[in-house]
Amino acid sequence: MHQYRWQWLIGIIAAALLAGCAQTGQGTVPAPPREPVAPVQVQAPAPPVEKPEAMAVLKNMAEFLSRAEKFTVTISGGYDVVQDSGQKLEFGAIRQTTLVRPNRLRVETRESDGDRNLFVYDGTTISYAHGGQNVYGTASVAGTLDDAVP
Repeated sequence: MHQYRWQWLIGIIAAALLAGCAQTGQGTVPAPPREPVAPVQVQAPAPPVEKPEAMAVLKNMAEFLSRAEKFTVTISGGYDVVQDSGQKLEFGAIRQTTLVRPNRLRVETRESDGDRNLFVYDGTTISYAHGGQNVYGTASVAGTLDDAVP
């Protein structure tokens, strides 16, 4: 039961980390005023390719990490947001995740705009801080990571 939950959790963490690296942008940042230019045609991205071997690799990774006593992974990712004007703005982040069983988890994010975010579970409390928006919150959740993850 616990191994299945960890496979699920690691899969979710991996998906979240990958999604953070492959964001398509949930809005646009206004471009600075400038002289009108001819419209730029942007090709739609190709549809995702279904590859069973890729899913097998992801499942093997999740299974391996579900048994690991501790691990750290650092991901550097980026994405572009195309403005209505055709101008591309590049965004990125570096995420470092450290897990130590049975009850320690830390995820630190450094975004390319300078914002820093921190998520920490220390065995008694889950804490989250978003440096760019000066937001901080905590919740009491005592026990192991298995207890903290439904």
